[in-house]
Amino acid sequence: MDFIKDKNMKSELFSAGLIVGVGRFLSQMISSLRIVCVAWILAPDSVGVFGFAAGIMTLVQVCSETGMRSALIQRKGDVSEYISTVWVGQIFRGIMIALLILSTAPLFAAFYERPELKRILFALAFVPIIQGFENVGLILQERDLRFGRIVIIDFLVSAIDLATTLSIALIYPTPFALVAGQLVRAIFRVLAGFFAERRRPAFKFDWIKFKSLYAYGFWIFFSTIIGFVLIRGSDFYIGKKLGFTELGVFQVAYTLACVPLVQLMTIVNRVTFPALSRLQTDKASYANAFGKLFWATNLLVCATVIFFSLTADVITKYLFSDKYSEIAELLPVLAIWGGCRALGGMNSGALNAFGVPKYSVVFQLVMTAVLMILIVPLTNYFGIMGAAYSLAIAGIVGQLSRYSLIHQVLGVSYRQLFRIVFVPILLATTILVGTDSMITLLPDGDFVIRSIVSTMTALASFFLAMCFLDRYFQYDVIASTMEQAKARLMVFRSAAT
Repeated sequence: MDFIKDKNMKSELFSAGLIVGVGRFLSQMISSLRIVCVAWILAPDSVGVFGFAAGIMTLVQVCSETGMRSALIQRKGDVSEYISTVWVGQIFRGIMIALLILSTAPLFAAFYERPELKRILFALAFVPIIQGFENVGLILQERDLRFGRIVIIDFLVSAIDLATTLSIALIYPTPFALVAGQLVRAIFRVLAGFFAERRRPAFKFDWIKFKSLYAYGFWIFFSTIIGFVLIRGSDFYIGKKLGFTELGVFQVAYTLACVPLVQLMTIVNRVTFPALSRLQTDKASYANAFGKLFWATNLLVCATVIFFSLTADVITKYLFSDKYSEIAELLPVLAIWGGCRALGGMNSGALNAFGVPKYSVVFQLVMTAVLMILIVPLTNYFGIMGAAYSLAIAGIVGQLSRYSLIHQVLGVSYRQLFRIVFVPILLATTILVGTDSMITLLPDGDFVIRSIVSTMTALASFFLAMCFLDRYFQYDVIASTMEQAKARLMVFRSAAT
């Protein structure tokens, strides 16, 4: 964090990152537990039907995305007078989403020849209506890097979703258990939001304020639509071509491999977006900040990919039934796609904070074009593995195509881009190849022990090498983070005594 000259801001960023990181980790643990438990209780077909219905709901939500929340965070000065306008627009948007879902549900059910899909969509239509009443005032806390209450809400919401879903699934093992979890989750988030933030919106709308925010939010809206096609577009083809059983397996593997990496991207963007927005007038400082943040993000992304590549067989064998055996092959490939998403999200977040969200759309258009070209032939030939291959290839092509624009817009040198992007990736690839060769030389023994030893060896080697490179390239991100951690620990100890 040496790019932040203000020591108070540096400490503030570290504290915010620590709070959001711990909160996201706990929420992710709950979500992972939910995935595993649901996979044991429900058949892949039921998981696939619900996942598809949730995808349709997300599609409608994406198509009505206004980008107002991001616009509020990015806007300079006091934005408290805008929250009522954004809140009313959010309520109206939720009602429109529900009406669209209700009107299109019969069409989707008929096209996929699954009558229960209509009933699930009818039930899910209430979710966006409820979500529309969430307290927009919480954005002011996020804007000021005060994430404590937001993280607590996220954790409690995940826990309540887990308890509701599993309780109903054990009694009524159908996709409606997952629907109930979503409904209870939405209701609790609305109530918690008004309890956690005293600055509450009023039911009034200012068209002038709305238009001033929409000028920025339009590109967020456009980017979100394209992002949905990349994230969930393959589900529509898999569901029709291969069926909902295969789709259920694919979605479970997708969630396990990609969600941790997406959560990482969310943590980084959520914490740094307000801080980077303050540096947008100083291009040199902004480029320096981007380089160090990307370096740190890439370190964690590559470590996650190493982990899933070496533990996929163990995860599948001991956490899932035989119905989900294909997850072992899917995890390493989807982890590559998840890594590309995380790095791409870091790029997009930096461009958005710089005030040029339209450029992030270009990256997504490239990946979308590649995905649309590959998804049909590869899925037809390789099945769900083909869908995973198409996503991974689209992600790699997107990575290779984006950095020329990053150089031009943000002023990051090609030398620095090579260091922060490709050096960690090449290092991780080398370690994975070396570890794979090492496994073949190890004596036969317990399958789990061999996997644990190889994974820990690979991760330790990667981390030590990155520590050396971090100091050699004079980024000192790891050292700075350790210093902040020690300082924070001293504060906690002093407070305890």
